[in-house]
Amino acid sequence: MASSAASSSPSSLPQKRTVESILEHLRSGPPSSPTSSPTRAIASQSQSHSHSQSKKKARKAKVPDYLTTSSQAAGPSSAPLKKRVLSTSTRLYVKRVKIDREKAEEIRKLAASLGAVTTDLEHANVIVTDSWSQPRAKAGLRPQLYQEQAHVVHSSWLEDTAEQGIYLGIDKYRVLPAPTSSDAFADSSKFSRGDGDTSIELATTDEEKTDSATDGESDLSHSLQTSPEMRLPLRGLWFHILPAKLDKAGVETIKARLLALGADIVPQENADAIISQAATAARVKPFLKEKEQPKVPLLQARWLDEVETRQAWVDPGDRYVVGFPEQIKLTWDKIKQLSEQNRTPPSGSLVAQRVLTAAAPDPATVETGSGAAAAEALGPPDADEDEEEPPALWSREGSEAGSPERSVAEEQADEGGESLDDYAYKNSFFACERPSPLRCINQELVDQLLILQKQRELVGEKRSALSYERALSSIKAYREDLSKNPVAAASIRNVGPKISSLIKQFYQQGNIAEVQQIRSDSALRVMMDFMELYGIGPTTARELYNQGCRNVEDVIQVGRSYGTKLDVRECMKILPDLRQKIPRAEVESIATTVMNKANELLPGCLHTVCGGFRRGKPASGDVDIVISHASHDPGTVCRKLIEALKSEKLVTHVIGLSNMTDSDDHSHTRHNVAELVFKAKATKTNPAPIHRRLDLIFCRREVYGACIVGWTGSTMFERDIRRWAQKKLNWKFHNYGITDRETGELIETPQEIDVFRELGLDWIPPQFRNCDA
Repeated sequence: MASSAASSSPSSLPQKRTVESILEHLRSGPPSSPTSSPTRAIASQSQSHSHSQSKKKARKAKVPDYLTTSSQAAGPSSAPLKKRVLSTSTRLYVKRVKIDREKAEEIRKLAASLGAVTTDLEHANVIVTDSWSQPRAKAGLRPQLYQEQAHVVHSSWLEDTAEQGIYLGIDKYRVLPAPTSSDAFADSSKFSRGDGDTSIELATTDEEKTDSATDGESDLSHSLQTSPEMRLPLRGLWFHILPAKLDKAGVETIKARLLALGADIVPQENADAIISQAATAARVKPFLKEKEQPKVPLLQARWLDEVETRQAWVDPGDRYVVGFPEQIKLTWDKIKQLSEQNRTPPSGSLVAQRVLTAAAPDPATVETGSGAAAAEALGPPDADEDEEEPPALWSREGSEAGSPERSVAEEQADEGGESLDDYAYKNSFFACERPSPLRCINQELVDQLLILQKQRELVGEKRSALSYERALSSIKAYREDLSKNPVAAASIRNVGPKISSLIKQFYQQGNIAEVQQIRSDSALRVMMDFMELYGIGPTTARELYNQGCRNVEDVIQVGRSYGTKLDVRECMKILPDLRQKIPRAEVESIATTVMNKANELLPGCLHTVCGGFRRGKPASGDVDIVISHASHDPGTVCRKLIEALKSEKLVTHVIGLSNMTDSDDHSHTRHNVAELVFKAKATKTNPAPIHRRLDLIFCRREVYGACIVGWTGSTMFERDIRRWAQKKLNWKFHNYGITDRETGELIETPQEIDVFRELGLDWIPPQFRNCDA
């Protein structure tokens, strides 16, 4: 867990790449102990397990589910479920202060009867105690538990929740302040650095850099400093890292992050400031040479997150280590003074300029296009300044999910095109009958219900998750403002009494109480990170968490996600790229490149870019392209196109190739799916292209329409169109065609409109099929 905390991701892509390069450089020295980090330990266990399997078939050990099953360590609590007021989002531990074991057991049984999970201390996100005294509540608890992980509340919260029959907010029942863990469902793009950021950047002039570095180092520093996305805000400062709560890999990661920001790493006695993963004096003191009162500021490692996000100096504020009331504070004047001194780092230091130079990739080995494209990528930045160019596709701001780019539906409405009002509202049980925009009038409520749905999904409560998913989908299509009349929600299809009561709570109190607790659940935050990876769904994410994985590196090391297809080192190399959102302009550019090559090989290819892009999302996780040819088999088109893209080094990795068909159907439904990693050639407007996920779907012309509908989504729209086909017509709908369940006859759908016509549904354009939250 220490490694996970230590390696929180920097906000900018250049920063991430630099940290990775520095880590690789630092680790290229003497080999580390094989047990020096959790990820290496997991890898070692995995290799040992593989070796033992070659001798005999290993029995799969049953891993306890800490998220859904009450722990025996918490006591023998079991009680019949009275009414599900709480849920598995409440993992509760009872801390006794004045009460005896019998009374504590009564509290556990009450919690279980309300639907909560009673668990051990280490896995709890709510600690219930019988005392309002803060010192007594803290006694025997690790500070990290109540500072970062669990809400500590009085037992009267459970009693009042049971009495009122609804999940009550815990703020007025708090014994200790709320934990400071970040929002598990926060949109990271809200914290990205914008053009309006006025934070002061600690910087020196190019002349000063030249005086203190070799020519090569100066060139590198200049290129990094003048980059619009990456700067050196800590240049000239000396830091020391304490190993408290950190393993060797964790210390290496913080070193790399500091060096990437321009700071030098020095011995403790020479440091301008000390960085610690631990946040309290009790944890820090054993590692300090000055035991009583340190002579330099002690900063929590979380402060680095803010510096990386802003790419500029950030006042530490409350990010100092707690428990040293008289410690020196870092002021802007002090920082400026230190950065302007021409100091020689002491022996044994890691000097940022030298490390950055050594870790920088050799320009000769950088993947660029050939000929003119390569010359443009490596050419001077001011060439052809007068030429008008489109915005760079690779800019970080444009890649974020919260991009200011408007949805397709909004743009079309402004231009006099289709608007939501052109399509009648239907209060239907089926999402495929309800036009739904990308953002709706009741979006804040939908977003809160989504968090409840995701939590149920992550812990394996499929029926409950589906109930929330159907309810929020119906609300998404509703066109009246529920804040003016919350009771109207009860008349919306798929919205039952329980969700109606939550809607009432939302509009009365401004939030849903349970949602506020879920947001701070560190376990859910970890699993949400896992689900960003290819092939990781809720069930696998939960299994990985219960097995001890706490970051994406752990997942790759145990051979899940891309780790099943690629070498671990290769996975870690491309993973930061693949987790970046793809802006619309770049999706179009990738599609143009792919289809130009397809039509060059086999003229007459028909294609549609599907997924969230087609529904109007400003950014996508991958690029989905459905391709068909009138006279060539899908397999032939697939094979020739992928070979061509690989030969031109546009496809760098093939993650998966599948020949998909329904075993009950004939060959006319067969289609091929290629899961690829795409990397564009470097150009003047995109000199540093990154890896992108690309899914190519090849189908026959007679099922092209069904394939487009299936791959356009959204999930709930596709699920309900499948349900509609079965219930209304006894047909089977899949994204590879529609067939009659009784006869097996193919219902031809060469165009998308044919799907709606054959199923007896009114046409809904793609931008109004956003039936998920």
